[in-house]
Amino acid sequence: MTESKPVVLAVDDTPSNLDLLNAVLSDDYKVKVATNGEKALELASREPRPDIILLDVMMPGMSGHEVCEQLKQNPETTPIPVIFVTAMSQTEDEQLGLALGAVDYITKPFNNDIVKARVSAHLSNYEKTRELIRENRALRDGKGNAFTDFDEDTLLALIAKGEGDSVEFKSTLRWNLHADRSDKSIENACLKTVAGYLNTDGGTLLVGVDDDGQVIGLGNDHFKNEDKLLLHWVNLVKSYLGAEYIPYMRSIIKNAGDQRVLVVECLPSTKPAFFKRDNDESFFVRMSNTTQALKASESVAYIGEHFAPGKKADSTAAKNASLPPNDEPASKSGDAAERRPEKDPEDSSLSGWINELMKRQVIRTAVIYFVVAWALTESGTMVAETLDAPGWVRRAIAYSFIGGFPIVVLLSWLFDIRVMRERTRASSLSRKRTLWLVGILAFLSAVIITLFTLYGQ
Repeated sequence: MTESKPVVLAVDDTPSNLDLLNAVLSDDYKVKVATNGEKALELASREPRPDIILLDVMMPGMSGHEVCEQLKQNPETTPIPVIFVTAMSQTEDEQLGLALGAVDYITKPFNNDIVKARVSAHLSNYEKTRELIRENRALRDGKGNAFTDFDEDTLLALIAKGEGDSVEFKSTLRWNLHADRSDKSIENACLKTVAGYLNTDGGTLLVGVDDDGQVIGLGNDHFKNEDKLLLHWVNLVKSYLGAEYIPYMRSIIKNAGDQRVLVVECLPSTKPAFFKRDNDESFFVRMSNTTQALKASESVAYIGEHFAPGKKADSTAAKNASLPPNDEPASKSGDAAERRPEKDPEDSSLSGWINELMKRQVIRTAVIYFVVAWALTESGTMVAETLDAPGWVRRAIAYSFIGGFPIVVLLSWLFDIRVMRERTRASSLSRKRTLWLVGILAFLSAVIITLFTLYGQ
C-alpha cells in the first residue's frame, strides 16, 4: 500500500447510500462508487485497484453475489477484501456471502462507527497478508493465487485425471452411505482435507464424486436444496477451522454431466490452520495424495519453516515429514468413517467391553431405578396389605414397576447414545450390543421382580 489514502470501492444501486458511505469514509480513504455490478467489475480491474470493496447484494442486473464470484475468479482481484453491505439480515444470507469469499457482512441501516471499524480492521489484515500472498504466488510453480474458473469441461477433465496431490474426491459431505445416516466423521474427513490443503500447497476437494471418479451428485446428502448444503459447509468451516480461512477458499456448486458437484478450491494459507472439534486440536498437511496429522513436535517444526515471516514456504516439507508407524492416512472415501487413534487401542474382549459398559449412563440409571422402584414397590405392597387391598391392587403395583423398568432404561440408553455421539469420536460400545443388553436386563428384572412380588403375596 502506498503513502496515498487506501482506495475503497462502494457499490450500491441507491445513490443516497453511496453518498452516505462517501461521507463516512472520505476523510480517511479515497472512495470510488459504482451503481451496478458491471461498473464495479470495471473499477475493480482498473488501476489503482481498490484496497477493499463494500458491496450491496440486491441490485438490478448483476447481483452482489455474482459480482463477488467474478471478483474471486480474477487473479488480480481475488485478494481484495469484500464486505457485503445490505438490508438482507438473515443468517443464511450472511453465510452465503461468506461462502462466496466475502470477509464480512454489514446490515442496513448501518452504524457509521461500525462501518469505519470494519473497514479499518480488514484493511489492516489485508496489509499484513498482502506481501506473504505475493511471495506465495511466486513460489507456487505457476499455480498462481487465483481461483480457477471451473466450467463444466474443465471440471470433467479434472475428475477424469483422478485423485492426486491436489485433488481429492468425497462421495458425500455428511452422509454415511453404509450406515445410511448423517455422520460427523464424514464431515471431519472433508474438513481435514481442506486443512491439509491450506497448510500445504492448496488443492481442490470435490464432493459428489466417489473414489472411482464416478460423479454421483449431491442428492445423497439429503439437503433440502443446494443453498442449505453450501451454508452447512460454511458453518462447518467457521466452527472447526475458523472464519479467517474463508478468504483462502471458494466453495461453489457446478454442473458435472447430469449431476451437480460441490467444488471447494483452496489456496495455500499464510498462517497455519488447525482442525478443532470435540475438544481436540490437530494439524494436518498433504503428503502425496493423502492427508496426514503431524505430532506436536513435527507441527512446530513444520510451521516454523513453512509459515515464518521472511522465509520461503518449502512445498516439499510436508512430503518429507516423518510420521510415527501407527499413524493412519485420512480416509480417501466420503462414505467411509475416518478414524485415527488418539488414546489406547480399544479393548474388544468381553472384560474390556463390560468395563467400558459400566461407565455408561444406562447402567447407572438401571441400578438406581432398580433400588428406588424396589423400595417403592415393597412400601406400596405393605400399605396394600395393611389396608387389606384386593390382590389386583398388589399385582398392579408390581406390574407398574415391571413395565416402567424397561421404559426408563430404554430412555436412558437413548440419552447415553446421544451423549456418546456428542462427546466421543467413536464409541467402543456398539448400539446393537447395548440394545441387546438393555433387553436382557429388562427381561430378567421383570421375571425376578414378578416372582418375588407374587410369591411374597
